Amino acid sequence: MKYTVFLLFLIFSLGSSGKEIKLPMTVYAPAFRDPGEIDVKVGPLLVDETAVTNKEFLAFVKTNPHFKKSKIPSLYADSGYLSHWSSDITFAKAEAEFPVTHISWFAARKYCASSGKRLPTIAEWEVLSDAQNPKLESGILEWYGKPDSKLRAVGKGQENRFGVKDAHGLIWEWVDNFAEAIMSGDSRGGSSTDSLFCGGAALKAKDPSLYATFMRFAFRSSLTAKYNSANLGFRCVKDNMEDIK
Repeated sequence: MKYTVFLLFLIFSLGSSGKEIKLPMTVYAPAFRDPGEIDVKVGPLLVDETAVTNKEFLAFVKTNPHFKKSKIPSLYADSGYLSHWSSDITFAKAEAEFPVTHISWFAARKYCASSGKRLPTIAEWEVLSDAQNPKLESGILEWYGKPDSKLRAVGKGQENRFGVKDAHGLIWEWVDNFAEAIMSGDSRGGSSTDSLFCGGAALKAKDPSLYATFMRFAFRSSLTAKYNSANLGFRCVKDNMEDIK
């Protein structure tokens, strides 16, 4: 019995990203909506205060070796997966508390599941990051205009009104339903995803001045589940069952 309890504790502790922030139930008004589409209820949630770090992801790959950079199937990650690590289990010591990047959606999703959590949905991320707060718009846009921004340790940036740190200004973050269609038209014919987004989704925008939101949704629309980049990471969430009435 003791062994079973310990095993369960181990399973749901691995991959844990430290402090969790309580996000109350919130009503989210989608920036892009079809006629008749209603607002979305989000939460209550428990949100990782910071993005997952290299150190935390290392603990995960040690117990899930098929997610090591030399082992992961090409079906689940592009060739750049964890390319900033020098080997399957090593990276620069100074980057232990940096957010893990070069991560595919598959790997991020599995990491969250290993600790009893999940990736946030688009609506949940937009709320937990306070992304559509007009007071943050200019700062977010300024960061989006710096493609070569250098990484740093998590938790050192601005804390938003919910207590979530580094939602903006450090990395882009995976969401679970990134592939949801938000554009008018068919992107399979080789047309630019960004062009389709701007032309189709703009017509559905509740506020055409939300330029940062346009950029965020256009970026998500360009992703594939295997994709990775030097500034794309993730954080996890879970439903706050104690606060669900």
